[in-house]
Amino acid sequence: MASPVLKVSGLTKRFARKGHPDVLAVSDVSFAVLPGETVGLVGGSGSGKSTVARLITRLLEPTAGTIVLDGQDVSSLHGASLRELGQAVQMVFQDPAPSFDPRRTLLDGVSEALRNKGVPRADAQARALGLMRRCGLEEALAYRRPREVSGGQCQRAAIARALLPDPDLVICDEATSSLDVTVQAQIMELLAALRRERDTAYLFICHDLALVQDFCDRVLVMERGRLVEEGTVERVLSHPSHPYTQALVDATLRA
Repeated sequence: MASPVLKVSGLTKRFARKGHPDVLAVSDVSFAVLPGETVGLVGGSGSGKSTVARLITRLLEPTAGTIVLDGQDVSSLHGASLRELGQAVQMVFQDPAPSFDPRRTLLDGVSEALRNKGVPRADAQARALGLMRRCGLEEALAYRRPREVSGGQCQRAAIARALLPDPDLVICDEATSSLDVTVQAQIMELLAALRRERDTAYLFICHDLALVQDFCDRVLVMERGRLVEEGTVERVLSHPSHPYTQALVDATLRA
């Protein structure tokens, strides 16, 4: 079996509150993602899904636990070493617009990762334009700013930006939940095609179990910061063993 592209062990996050008890947002979470695998991460609002994503990408500091990416423990990286992490793992947010500089064009934002690696600007932009077209964006849109395009167009640019450095892992945090059904279907088809072409692994955070059922190989279920169930999509969603998973399924797939 191939070595995991991502392995987290005992991942824990406490948020301190002055004058109040700490909030335990994530508690002792452990799982792995294999190369080319798509793993769904599901749970209700406040279950800790997005916190897990931000811990993996080191947008948040873990309180405890380890994060191993491509065999390297990245749990305590800082400075230049932490910036290099962005070449191996990328994240696509639910609302991509705030992650782009509003003063710069989408093309500037998408090509930035290559320019930061020393790729000449013209070469970086040419490669970015090619991938943006692959993501369904007309070239004219590349020269617009985030506020000048639709949500779906901005999300396509965000996907191109995430994939341009050829990362081993892409984390999609509710990346399609704010889009209309037609655009959502197009983006899911795009992600599936790019997975086949690049063997990219995905951690797919989503509240829509129907999407998870169609897109993912395995699924992880979180409740109140804890991982309560995991397994193949077919097993977990067809025969859930935990009452919380059963409640999620009853509320959605069997509604």
